[in-house]
Amino acid sequence: MEIRLRISTHSYASLCVSVVFIFAGVCAIDVFTPAEAFVENGTTATLSCSFASPEMVSSSASVWWSFLPEGDPGRPTAIFYYFAGKSFPSSLPQFKSRVEWAGDMNKKDASIRVIQMQLADTGTFSCDVKNPPDITGAMASTKVRVVMKGSAAGDLQSCVEALAARLISGMKWIWTRVTEA
Repeated sequence: MEIRLRISTHSYASLCVSVVFIFAGVCAIDVFTPAEAFVENGTTATLSCSFASPEMVSSSASVWWSFLPEGDPGRPTAIFYYFAGKSFPSSLPQFKSRVEWAGDMNKKDASIRVIQMQLADTGTFSCDVKNPPDITGAMASTKVRVVMKGSAAGDLQSCVEALAARLISGMKWIWTRVTEA
């Protein structure tokens, strides 16, 4: 006796698609950057980027960094690429010889350093990480403001120190001697 199961074409296609998604392990990678950063003109800035992936970091993991100048309605331009443990800085004149790898993929860190930040570097820096098979997910962006040295936003520590000095100078100090018992 022969038993035959009748499976419609639609059911068969649905089953195949379901099996592919179950065994492929499709996941989304999450990429994180600070929303905003203030950097002094002429200094080196580390632009932080980290990612979360349920997968172990693959040897074919890659990182793309791009830049869009402030007020430019165009498309971002790639300024740095990292793949298989190697850095590939862009030859874009604005960033030539000024961008270097600062991350550690094993720690899920995809940060870069930009040397000698310039006022023209004000804009949006975006980080995009792919860790096959974990390749879907959105890139993350940081709005960078390059400010002149000594400005309030660029020298926050000096502002805090000046404010503290003003507060302390207006206080009356009373000194007492403490003796040991």
